Amino acid sequence: MDWLLISPPVIGNLPIFILNLLIALYLVSVRGKSAATRWLAMWFISLTVLALTQIVTNLVYEPRWSFYANRIAASIAVLMSLIPLIQFAYHFIDNTYPLESEIALYLTAFVSVGLSIVFAVQSLLVTEFVYRFEFFHYETSNLFKVTAQVFNIILPLGYLWAAIVLLRKTIHFAPKNKWLAWLLPPNRKSQAARAFAVAVMCAVIAVVVNRLEAQSLVPDGSYITITLLATLAIVIIYVNNSSEASSFRNKLISISLVALLVSLGFVNHIVISIAETSYDNERRAQVAHVQSLLTSDNTIGIPPQVTYITVRPESGGMYPTGYAWILARVEGFDINNLVKSNAKAKEIEITLRQAELMEDDPSLDAEIARSSAAAELSQTFIPRGSRLYRGQYDDTSLHFIYYVFEQKGSLYEVGYSYLEYRRYIHGIASQLAILMVAATAVILTLFPRFFQNSIVTPLNALLDGVKQVNAGAHNVVVPIHYQDEIGFLANSFNSMVEQVADREQRLAKAEEYFRSLIENVSDLITIVDATGVIRYESPMVQTLFGYKPEELIGQNVFDFIHPDDLSYVQEQFVHTLSESPDTQPRAVELRLKHKDGSWRIAESIARNLLSNPSVNGVIINTRDVTERKHIEALQKEKEAAVEANRAKSQFLANMSHELRTPLNAILGYSEMLEEEARQIGQNALAEDLQRIYSSGKHLLGLINDILDLSKIESGKMPLYLETFEVNTMVLETVNLIQPLIEKNQNRLNLRPMNGTGEMHSDMVKVRQILYNLISNAAKFTTQGEITLEVSRQAASAAVGDEDWITLRVSDTGIGLSDEQINQLFKPFVQGDTSTTRKFGGTGLGLAITKHFCQMLGGDIHASGEAGKGATFTVKLPAKIKQD
Repeated sequence: MDWLLISPPVIGNLPIFILNLLIALYLVSVRGKSAATRWLAMWFISLTVLALTQIVTNLVYEPRWSFYANRIAASIAVLMSLIPLIQFAYHFIDNTYPLESEIALYLTAFVSVGLSIVFAVQSLLVTEFVYRFEFFHYETSNLFKVTAQVFNIILPLGYLWAAIVLLRKTIHFAPKNKWLAWLLPPNRKSQAARAFAVAVMCAVIAVVVNRLEAQSLVPDGSYITITLLATLAIVIIYVNNSSEASSFRNKLISISLVALLVSLGFVNHIVISIAETSYDNERRAQVAHVQSLLTSDNTIGIPPQVTYITVRPESGGMYPTGYAWILARVEGFDINNLVKSNAKAKEIEITLRQAELMEDDPSLDAEIARSSAAAELSQTFIPRGSRLYRGQYDDTSLHFIYYVFEQKGSLYEVGYSYLEYRRYIHGIASQLAILMVAATAVILTLFPRFFQNSIVTPLNALLDGVKQVNAGAHNVVVPIHYQDEIGFLANSFNSMVEQVADREQRLAKAEEYFRSLIENVSDLITIVDATGVIRYESPMVQTLFGYKPEELIGQNVFDFIHPDDLSYVQEQFVHTLSESPDTQPRAVELRLKHKDGSWRIAESIARNLLSNPSVNGVIINTRDVTERKHIEALQKEKEAAVEANRAKSQFLANMSHELRTPLNAILGYSEMLEEEARQIGQNALAEDLQRIYSSGKHLLGLINDILDLSKIESGKMPLYLETFEVNTMVLETVNLIQPLIEKNQNRLNLRPMNGTGEMHSDMVKVRQILYNLISNAAKFTTQGEITLEVSRQAASAAVGDEDWITLRVSDTGIGLSDEQINQLFKPFVQGDTSTTRKFGGTGLGLAITKHFCQMLGGDIHASGEAGKGATFTVKLPAKIKQD
């Protein structure tokens, strides 16, 4: 298909088209697009249409049709790109100038639509085409030349407008140092605005370079190079500053795709340039060969690629009209219908050579450089151009590339088929196009998978691990996909998480330990600020004062202090605020209000930790000492009672001693007088003396009991240890107390005493214990039976490593109730008042008996039932160990 041939402009615009198309498709597919993203998508759609028109018009080899399509579509696409670009500049990040943005929208739309119509009409009125290579030269009216200049001014001005808006936003987002914001943006928003401003300035430069390239003032391919670089910059800036496309995968794929396509664009430009140079060198060599053949007027051996050769003799001017055929290999070829452009071709070549000379030597004057270029080309002038057969715009066989040279005063022109040139370039360019499309397909299919498997998936796993750790998880293990840098990071992350989990576990245990200490300690822990407002209360506050901790948070601690203690406590609190944390705190005693309204006595210690950032408060340790104070008061009362009891015992001992001396005298004299009275037969007097003796004897016993009790309570009752026969001691006691038993017509039943053996103890006190128990039974029993049982328990596992002597006295007397048993062994206490009135006594006998039992290492127990008698059991060790 000779009408569909790939040319250098097609290869140059192909990467631009692919890039803009992919970027536009991606931006369109973004969900929840912002206004800035929508305008950016429309801008890339416009650029995609522009690149497509360039590709189509240079791909389809139909000169007039392609010219019209290119001029109309390109003009509309370029002008329409101004609207979204300027609106993107206003809406990027946020629209800080809404009214100005709306005015700009209407203005740019009006200018773009109006100029697009003018340029479309202009394209239809072109009067003449001249080819130089594949570049169109055309002639039109002066009016449309003015509109072309307007187009060349409007486009860069529109791009410059967008750049200025972005630079204004750079300053807007950095108001504190607006003069430095141009060079040193202080925050991310201003940095992003500055970056896009620079990228748009690159687009401005690309537009200017495009016009310079059309005038052959810059090397071919400069426009495409700058455009690709600007596109790369815009993509990088967008994916790094847009929240809609800021995923790591998008950044990798987009930047890699753009970078590769930009690289391919540069490679394609270089390859096409080499191909064009190769073609040109090949044809120039053929032209030189043709020149040598024509020197000898020989046309045999002219290369078959040569389509025609004409000669124009020099006469009457530099290059007068009038052609002559030397060779014509095109059927029906009319030499007079060739568009004459030799002079234009030579002028172009001279201008290009002038630019080269001035580039080599910038100090060279322009006129001198042009004269040098003209003189040089007059000697070796073999210019190349493209020629149309007049009126045959649609016949591709009548398009030519020609070379001219001077020889013997005549100008020779050697023509080649332009179609053959396009085929030559197409053979190389088609391979490049396939390579570029294939590279894009590979990038779009393999790169996402490669990045997904090798980079994105491991990074997402690492990111998920970080999110789980941030959420509080401690058993996170990130899978290691590859042993590369990311694998090293994952392994390090796992180790870090393990260490953090271990430390947090230990910290949690320590925190729980200290929290348990604080919450379970008997003291109350309170943290207040410098004004006394409570910030923390330990749970012990509910136990001590009835409040829940949350009820007191935000309350002032001084509101709970007794009014009488408030001023003193506030003074101490102010003093604490002036102290350092190392100062030894002082205890303050105060009264705090309980929730039930009562006042509790407390002891508080405050430490100033306001300078400690982890506490930032005053820690108050409070202890409820109400019970302790009560105990201390009771202790004082007890000590006073003990002291009073000791004084009483001392008084009784002294008094008993003072009473016993005259009482012994009374007893002695009464007994002596009784005997004398009976001797002289004064029996009535003897009975009275007997009553005096009995009363004195009773009083002496009472005094002895009181004296013994006082000695016991004062700890001055000594033990006189000796070894004695238990049976002998028991029988002596029974004989001594027999009159008391018979007094109330009672009968003593002495059980057999087998194996009682010896006893090492205080015999006097043991006898007194037994005497007191039998006399007590005889007193409360009338015409009854008293049973005495004495036994010995050998040492065993049940009773210990000592023998025990058991004395058990039972009677059939009035018995004992449970209440009487509980009061039985207290001094001066009897069963009840009726018992005292009926039977007499002081209530000291059993109390002294219990004290004697405990002094001898034993004890006494009573049991019984009211009206059914009582039983007293004494257990004493057979041998008292001497300390």
